Amino acid sequence: MSTNKTIQKFSESILINTDKYIYPDNTIPPVWVQDKLNKFTESVNNISRQPNDIKVNKNTKNIELIMEILFDNKNYKIPKVVYPFGKNIKYIIKELSNKYNDRTFMWYYYILYYIGFYFSTIKPSAFTPESLELPKEFETRKKQLINDLKTKAITEIKFQSEITKLTNDVVNFLEKQKVPLM
Repeated sequence: MSTNKTIQKFSESILINTDKYIYPDNTIPPVWVQDKLNKFTESVNNISRQPNDIKVNKNTKNIELIMEILFDNKNYKIPKVVYPFGKNIKYIIKELSNKYNDRTFMWYYYILYYIGFYFSTIKPSAFTPESLELPKEFETRKKQLINDLKTKAITEIKFQSEITKLTNDVVNFLEKQKVPLM
């Protein structure tokens, strides 16, 4: 069998099998996805332009918008999910996965991905100069871990485990300081 035919068969088995989509069809979103993205973008821009008023909670409006875009119901509730979504995103993805077939789920995942990037562009000032000043203990722990790895006092597996703990400690510290992490 020629290489071209092998590649074609491989492509057909992965990308053209309608029961098992790995990626959405091509990379051009269908019209319904484009409509949802346009509605989301326009609505977020309208919400962000509203004056800061006690009667209008922009976070609530944004959450309602996200639920409407993802689940066609602004009051859709997912157990365990609270704003900000950060650590709860896995519950939203699980809910999308349970609600939609694989092909549709991939497009909703694409929409969710877009939502995250869009919000990060309109709230880019999440870090202040003060929030970037971490306690010396974090730097000391990092240097010690690197030194331990270089001198083979710890294994690479232990190093990865300890770096993950250090990273989680930094994130927890930032959350306690009320640094808005996405």
